[in-house]
Amino acid sequence: FQQEKGVSIRYSQTLNQNMMYIALPILDAGNVTMVVRTSLSISTVDNEIKAIRAQVFWAFALMIFIAAVVSLFVSRRIARPIEEMKDGALRFANGELESRLAVPQAEELSDLATTMNTMAARLDEKITAFKNRSNELEAVHSSMKEGVIAIDNDERIITVNDAAANVFGFPAKALYGR
Repeated sequence: FQQEKGVSIRYSQTLNQNMMYIALPILDAGNVTMVVRTSLSISTVDNEIKAIRAQVFWAFALMIFIAAVVSLFVSRRIARPIEEMKDGALRFANGELESRLAVPQAEELSDLATTMNTMAARLDEKITAFKNRSNELEAVHSSMKEGVIAIDNDERIITVNDAAANVFGFPAKALYGR
């Protein structure tokens, strides 16, 4: 006889289910005097393991779903200010320099929005100053009694005042580009 316990799991043809068989030797003065054998159906254990696996699966599926929802929320929270800034930049590009971007709470994006708003304000100031200067030059140019003609590198007329147009006998607009 062996002096160690024996364990075996196998299918019982008699009971038509998986069984665990255990044999424990009873020792007296180091000799095996008898062996206690018992068997236990492990079908309930198998069923419990299947139930635990199902619970783990559904818990895992629920965690994945919650993670997906949280990721969607976070990505939208990040993407929304970026989309708003993109729309604002498009407005700036279309000449709507008086509009301003909303400054988001995120430090990196708030710095960018503030910088873009400052850029738009300065660009608007420069364009306004350029238009004013252009209007002043046009007023001086058109009020001159002397004829003034400006040409480009290809020797085409880019501007002509009324005094110069009268010299040639054409309206000023008809001389542009000639």
